[in-house]
Amino acid sequence: MKKEKSTLRKLFIQWFIIFSASLSGGLIAYNTGLLSLFFKNDQSYICLIIMSLYLTASVIAGHLCYCVDQLKKNVIEKQIKLLEFFSENFFVLGLLGTIIGFCIMMYQSVGGTVQPDISQIIIALKSGLATAFYTTLVGIVCSLGLQLQLFVINRYTHE
Repeated sequence: MKKEKSTLRKLFIQWFIIFSASLSGGLIAYNTGLLSLFFKNDQSYICLIIMSLYLTASVIAGHLCYCVDQLKKNVIEKQIKLLEFFSENFFVLGLLGTIIGFCIMMYQSVGGTVQPDISQIIIALKSGLATAFYTTLVGIVCSLGLQLQLFVINRYTHE
């Protein structure tokens, strides 16, 4: 698995560009208030979990790109499998947030009363659907971002 230094530099630079674009997107989302909107409206806290796992997985991918020539093939394959696991499950966590959002919506709209008030139903719809939509969106975006990083790594390891 020995490659020349220029190829290794290109691999790390490609990963760094993708990671920098992710961080830039995160900073733009923070400056526009989108991140606070996600965190304020996500009652399940799954958005925070997905974003934290995405950062962790991205750092693992960066470390892999930086040290790939020093690692054994089985270590590289294990780290790639771990990153693929993260990538696949970001989407699943987003869907879990959707289900939790719908459960929140149903619980709050009924609230133990026989005939809930229409304003109570609307408030429940708003909070439940916000959780559902935001967790799904964050799960999809983080999954795609990590899949792009994996694409760069896999292209190198399968040359």
